[in-house]
Amino acid sequence: MNEQSELEQVLTSLSLATGLEVCFYDLGFLTSDLSDARLSKDLLKHCSPFCMAVKHKPSAHQKCIKNEYARIEMAAKSDGPFLNRCHAGLTDMVVPVRLGDRVIGAVFIGQAWTPPQPAKEKHLRQLIREFKLDAKALRQAADKNSHTTQERLEALYPLVHSICKYWELKERVFLKDPLTDTPTSVLSRPRVCDITSRFLDTVKPSHPSIQKSLEILKESHWDEVSLPQIAQKAGLSPSHFSRLFRADTSMTWRECITRCRLETVLYLSKRTALSIARIAEILAYDSPASLMRMVKRETGMSILALKSIQPMGWLLYPGSSKSDY
Repeated sequence: MNEQSELEQVLTSLSLATGLEVCFYDLGFLTSDLSDARLSKDLLKHCSPFCMAVKHKPSAHQKCIKNEYARIEMAAKSDGPFLNRCHAGLTDMVVPVRLGDRVIGAVFIGQAWTPPQPAKEKHLRQLIREFKLDAKALRQAADKNSHTTQERLEALYPLVHSICKYWELKERVFLKDPLTDTPTSVLSRPRVCDITSRFLDTVKPSHPSIQKSLEILKESHWDEVSLPQIAQKAGLSPSHFSRLFRADTSMTWRECITRCRLETVLYLSKRTALSIARIAEILAYDSPASLMRMVKRETGMSILALKSIQPMGWLLYPGSSKSDY
């Protein structure tokens, strides 16, 4: 990302001004649809030194993911500042971004140690024992995280709440319904061709034929585009195209088109009131069951479960592993 978006500038400035870690969990494609809300992937998850040291172990990483979404749910039920210590011992204030009765995102500020000091050591010992983490490396990472107080975090609530309200309004304007609390849909009569692919926008091939193939894919990824078809349009044999595509993008053609279609499924399920059956029809699947099997195979989760979390990092960013949320 060459230029910071407005939201990224706000979050970065908030972090610099407070000395605390800040991140934004986007549950509804706000940071994809609003050009002034685009964020680098490190702002879409907890990335403090200690958090990254804990997430080094996959089992601990999965516990972190479940913990963050549970905290968003709890914050959504709170009328004021919601402070919570995560399973690893760090404290955040979580402020939800709402659209009507739906939570479409949340700002986390903190990732900091709060008194009492013995609690910190207790959490470190527990993490080392539970996840077999390297004690020396974990303690070194822990020392790099900020220290703060609950009172200081609570004092930041009016500012962070105002930021969230501002982006709620921006979202309403984007949805062309700025005055009502009734959740609306970007695509009341969905045209898949109107959906831009954030994933494809991040793929930057150098070969002209591969660039051309991705431009074609942007305009047709909701259809079943076969490799021979796309190779012919790119002026290459299927085998040559397949080798060149993988060398230039670090993924196969099938992996690329699957990610595009997954992104569209998530977008339609989050941004519209369409049934799974209708989404399957739009994306030319034989049946809703076929669509659901694809989603489950690729993500390990159901469409319903995916609606309540932000799109996974591996889906939106080429080169990311499937553990990258």
